Amino acid sequence: MTHLTFRHAGPDDLKLVTDLFARLFTDHDARQICEENRGIIQSEDETILLACLDNTPVGAAHAAVRREYVEGTFREDVSGYLEAIYVLPTYRFKGIARQLALQCESWSKEKGCKVMASDCDLDNLASERFHKKTGFVEVSRNIHFIKVLD
Repeated sequence: MTHLTFRHAGPDDLKLVTDLFARLFTDHDARQICEENRGIIQSEDETILLACLDNTPVGAAHAAVRREYVEGTFREDVSGYLEAIYVLPTYRFKGIARQLALQCESWSKEKGCKVMASDCDLDNLASERFHKKTGFVEVSRNIHFIKVLD
């Protein structure tokens, strides 16, 4: 790996971050992802950080400040939240995702957060391993239900 840098995504990066996150959220519509990313980029309480290898973006992470209760915090502290993280397959297992997560933690601290939280689907073992390897501690597991009302 050569020179790795990180930067916050701006309006000119909208297509790029949408393309990256569309690879992660394959069950979502790209237009919906684009609109969500537009709002994130404009927000004071959210950011998308890009990992660039020799100025070429190879990964992205979405971090947010959550002011409502976050599972497992047991306090009213404002929490940083790692909403999403993605690294292109060719660049995985090189520490890029770990560095992106650390950048999100630094950004969250700058925003006054005392804790960093995240989540993943129950069957996403790769994400679970990543979170544990980067210092997250599992605090709960949830199964969500729905019932159509007549």
